[in-house]
Amino acid sequence: MQAGSGPVFRSPYRISEPVHLVWFKRDLRVDDHAPLHHAAQAGPILPLYIVAPGYWELSDTSRRHWDFVRASLLELDQAVSERGRPLVVREGDAVEVLEQLREEIPVVSVYSHQETGNRWTDDRDGAVAHLLRHRGIPWREYRQHGVVRGLRNRDGWVSQWEELMRESAFVPPGALAAGPAVAGGVERLPRCPKGVVADAVTELQEPGSEAGRGVMRDLLRERGQR
Repeated sequence: MQAGSGPVFRSPYRISEPVHLVWFKRDLRVDDHAPLHHAAQAGPILPLYIVAPGYWELSDTSRRHWDFVRASLLELDQAVSERGRPLVVREGDAVEVLEQLREEIPVVSVYSHQETGNRWTDDRDGAVAHLLRHRGIPWREYRQHGVVRGLRNRDGWVSQWEELMRESAFVPPGALAAGPAVAGGVERLPRCPKGVVADAVTELQEPGSEAGRGVMRDLLRERGQR
């Protein structure tokens, strides 16, 4: 599906209560998720993942990457659904998807992690930032690693990194406030987005948060001992 060519979704509900968007990108989990934690404290949320055809057409993405992401999204949907708010999935250009959602429901803020990706993701985030500034919608981004966007030099980098690492991890919210019903769930996840290139790798790294924790436990208890 090309950006902007998908169907226009319209909510059948008259919505007045503000909604806080949680935009998941490379952080497909509920554990230690600062944007989800803070948005859930602010009020009703809408957890969102955008399948961007332009990204999956890049030369540094492939089918095995999408298969990993897709399986992780299914696990994420289960985690947020258990807390009262299923994941919303939309396909298309991020700016167009966010504009469409803004027309459907009263989005008052957007929460996400900062993403360190490639030039494509940086340009996308710049376009999203421009849109949200123009619409007067605050975008609250949270760091989750050592990269500091816009840093001119590395003076004082170690101290700020240690300060970030000393922060306590965020526990998953116990419940998510119910917001408006919005069209588009994980049933809309494509088996394979248009433009994705198949590769020769047949063995997929096990996706999902629990599998990731298993790798970490194995590293700390076994493989990292020596």
